[in-house]
Amino acid sequence: MRESPALDVIELLRVKGADVRYHDLYVPCIRHNGCEMAGEADLDAALAAADCAVVVTDHWCDNGAAIRQRVRLIVNTRHATKD
Repeated sequence: MRESPALDVIELLRVKGADVRYHDLYVPCIRHNGCEMAGEADLDAALAAADCAVVVTDHWCDNGAAIRQRVRLIVNTRHATKD
């Protein structure tokens, strides 16, 4: 988790006023620069509540179809949704 670009993305979005949530089965909780967050366990529920999905890691690429079907805007930094 250390040096993960996701930490910086989360911090930048929060500074801009975004309500940031994340889903990562490998990282149930994060702490970074005074921010502590618990991950969303249910990807479908997290996507249903999202205006935008930001894909920063590539270890869950098998969920690309779920992301495409549930959100209108995807910022894909890892080519997790190939098409």
